[in-house]
Amino acid sequence: MPIWTFFFVAFLPRFSVLYLLKAFSSDVINKFVGFFYLSSIYSICRGHKLLISRALYHQKDRDGK
Repeated sequence: MPIWTFFFVAFLPRFSVLYLLKAFSSDVINKFVGFFYLSSIYSICRGHKLLISRALYHQKDRDGK
């Protein structure tokens, strides 16, 4: 496990959600979370497309032989 993960887990409880909400406006947080949500969905879909196309390619390869 990387050191920064331990650092993050160890120090995360000290920063409360209320403190974060005071530091940033809720609008900025919503945009930030929305961006990460959309990008994660996009990357998952792209990964599935790659897996499906690879599986179809292998299936064609098997049928050809």
